Amino acid sequence: MYYKDIGVWVPDEEILGMKFLRHDRFFVLEFLGKPYIITAERSGSNNLLGFGSDGNVYLLETENFLARYAADALAVFARELKLFRDGKDDFASENDEERREKLRNFADNIKKLDKNAFSEDDSFWSVVVEQVYDGAYKEV
Repeated sequence: MYYKDIGVWVPDEEILGMKFLRHDRFFVLEFLGKPYIITAERSGSNNLLGFGSDGNVYLLETENFLARYAADALAVFARELKLFRDGKDDFASENDEERREKLRNFADNIKKLDKNAFSEDDSFWSVVVEQVYDGAYKEV
């Protein structure tokens, strides 16, 4: 899907439960005292994806009152999701060493797109990589 007003391609399919909204369905949400433009919803939860006034993208966990850093731009986050989609079969390996190596390569590629992706222990990608390592996303 292409957001022509902002010049960004985003995945049409759902990745990690994230489904992007059509551009005309974006909305502004005041969350934790800050405005976010909501661009995606996460299935199976009340979590939303939005970008803040600082331009960064956040996963807004509305039930936990938490804003997790996801990326420094929407276009970057879309590319990161595509990297995950393309590597997800490798992450399902039963071999711990192989899975660890694939995750290390994935994390390195994410860092090339956004040097801050893993700067916090509870950032979006820090949590996803930890959950994948623990086997939570074997069936993704």
